[in-house]
Amino acid sequence: MNQESYLKEVEKYLNCRKAQKKQIRRDLEADICAASERGESWEEIRDRMGGPRELAQEFNENMGSGSTGRKMKRSRKILLICGIVAAVLAVLIAAAYWFLPKSYLIENSEIFDAETVAEESEEIVLLLNEDNYEELQEKSTDQMRTVMTEEFMQNAKAQLGGDWGEFQDFTNSISVEVVQQGKHFALTELTALYENRSVTYQISFNENMELSGIYMR
Repeated sequence: MNQESYLKEVEKYLNCRKAQKKQIRRDLEADICAASERGESWEEIRDRMGGPRELAQEFNENMGSGSTGRKMKRSRKILLICGIVAAVLAVLIAAAYWFLPKSYLIENSEIFDAETVAEESEEIVLLLNEDNYEELQEKSTDQMRTVMTEEFMQNAKAQLGGDWGEFQDFTNSISVEVVQQGKHFALTELTALYENRSVTYQISFNENMELSGIYMR
């Protein structure tokens, strides 16, 4: 089953309004895009997501719970916006060493400059705060440009809920270099303080320092 057929099957089994089905499809497409960006094949992504009926059922259960924060639980597990993070932090089933992600101190990298990575990560957050999607797209990979839109990112922010208020400052920040299937990525986790809450961002760049993933919690 190819990607298009899979997504249509998921939509068929969803018990929600048409607008919600479209939103879930967009989120899944973004997740698949991010996973593909880090080198996963469609077959690997499909196996990880499970069958379309089972995936739709999980969405139905989450939506039926009445908890907005859990509606996209399954989507967040495979979120593209930062597939790299999932690969680094998730407990992986045993696989060939070549396919396993490996992380290293960014300071020891021969590809990335630690200071540049930190500065660019903060710049991405500031551009998001300003809703400057034109510049964000210029900084993104081709695949990330498809999801780095105002509509998609506003929906992603809404899932965190509440009024964040004005941006105040950055606090904790840590960066690592991640290597998977011969590809190198710089991954940064940093926390931004807003008037009413804090948000932790996980941002990844490819070897050309193009934005290849982002995740918020």
